[in-house]
Amino acid sequence: MKLHEDSRTQPGKSLRVRVVDIPDACARIVHLSGEMDDDTSVEQRLTGPLVAALAPPARLLVFDLAGLEFCDSVCLAVLLRVRMETRRLGSTLVLTAPGPHLLWLLRITGTEKMFTIHADVPHALHGDC
Repeated sequence: MKLHEDSRTQPGKSLRVRVVDIPDACARIVHLSGEMDDDTSVEQRLTGPLVAALAPPARLLVFDLAGLEFCDSVCLAVLLRVRMETRRLGSTLVLTAPGPHLLWLLRITGTEKMFTIHADVPHALHGDC
């Protein structure tokens, strides 16, 4: 397992991003925790970690959302942008452990079917390279 980056937010902000390579699974896991909303300048904070997560492309990119406490429309826009980029690179994006609010947001926007969603990271990693 290789840790790429641990990006912390400004004081008073709670979004945290950690990117981990899982070479045996040809996967990269992006652990998101805290609150991901407009007030935390989500897109700016995720730029560095997402660049690390997307290059070089892993076959599977897993966004672990178990620690994400809040996700609004800005968060959804980031997830959709990452999905588009992973598809362009020939990778697969999987979301794990999305909370009830994010699941609701995905349902009401009709974007739930655009994502593969698993209960947890081990289920997302199940499979061969």
